[in-house]
Amino acid sequence: MLDCARFVAALGVVWVHTIESPQFARWGVLGTFGVPFYVCVALFMIRRTLAKNPALPLPKYYLQRFTRLYIPFLFWTVIYLGAISFKHHFISNQPIKPLDVGILLGGSAYQLWFLPFLLLVTIPIAPLYRVTLAFPKIGSIVVLLTAALGTIWAFWPRPDWLNHVQDSDLFFFVAWKAGPSVFCGFAMAHFLSRMSKEALTMSGLAGIGFFLTLASLGNQVVLGYSRFDRTLSGLGWFLLTFAPLRSKIILVLGRFGRHSYGIYLSHALFVEGFQMMFHRKGWQVSPQLDLAVFALAIISSTLLTMFASRYTIPALLFGEPPRKTSPPRLNVTGRNVLLQVP
Repeated sequence: MLDCARFVAALGVVWVHTIESPQFARWGVLGTFGVPFYVCVALFMIRRTLAKNPALPLPKYYLQRFTRLYIPFLFWTVIYLGAISFKHHFISNQPIKPLDVGILLGGSAYQLWFLPFLLLVTIPIAPLYRVTLAFPKIGSIVVLLTAALGTIWAFWPRPDWLNHVQDSDLFFFVAWKAGPSVFCGFAMAHFLSRMSKEALTMSGLAGIGFFLTLASLGNQVVLGYSRFDRTLSGLGWFLLTFAPLRSKIILVLGRFGRHSYGIYLSHALFVEGFQMMFHRKGWQVSPQLDLAVFALAIISSTLLTMFASRYTIPALLFGEPPRKTSPPRLNVTGRNVLLQVP
């Protein structure tokens, strides 16, 4: 169910980055739940890892996070730099933009900022989790404080200087929007981690999460973008992952969801490429073109990531472990069956 939710969140991110037509402009918010959702997932997994491995040295854990996040970030920054330089030099006849130090945080494509952001969040979050695990009473206080801070941040007016940042400083603009998700996601991850598996699946959390996501996204479609609603939509979508559903469609989407990291990293290459190709052929901006580019970008980035996952080094650069040689066992309707992976 978590992998299924990851895949749908990846679809949302691609949708946000695909829209060009004014007819779909107000519907772009439907994909904004992706980033706060991924923040919640990361914080939940960090706590789970540290709880299972209390003796894991923090420097070793930081190295693991660096390898998982920043190595793919550097690789894709180079890839997108090459693509942008090729486009400017051979197609649009524009001057190639000079490099600056800001690229080490924001990257060369609009979605890459999220990887350094998660890496920076990991640094203070890991020792804070250690404290809350060792002292449960302190943990309860920290949960209340972080939930309150996240809520306040969601309503706090954006500083004026963030409205005038250059492309090289865009990281700080998008990081400000994701800030409430870090605090609220920390509180939710700590709270949910203390519940049993049975309580998580039987407490109606998934239903509450589904309602939160629908309500907050619908509110943004009607009233416009809201940092608070955006945060709620991601938190709600994360709660949905605890739904005890085992349908065939969830198994299928879950298989694709395991590649959501690679889809997130590579989709902009296909979005920009297909848009440029269609525009050069004379296609005007339209809802039909948005839908065509969206579908092609999803299919292309998914196939590319699935292919890369078969090999060790490419899998690392696409942000996922290499595929296992033996098919995993799943428990479906009480029977152990093999999931045959081509």
